[in-house]
Amino acid sequence: GAGIMGMATAYYLSKNGVKLAVIDKEYIGSGSTGRCIAGIRQQFSTPASIAV
Repeated sequence: GAGIMGMATAYYLSKNGVKLAVIDKEYIGSGSTGRCIAGIRQQFSTPASIAV
């Protein structure tokens, strides 16, 4: 999709020579990245932060 994760992935793949096309159901940025409850979190990356 063309949310932030899909576009970032496409950007870095293309910088490494991968030819690709980004396809989304709607328009760029309208997807579920910002609305998804399954976020990518850095705060749970260490045992100390998990305990908090």
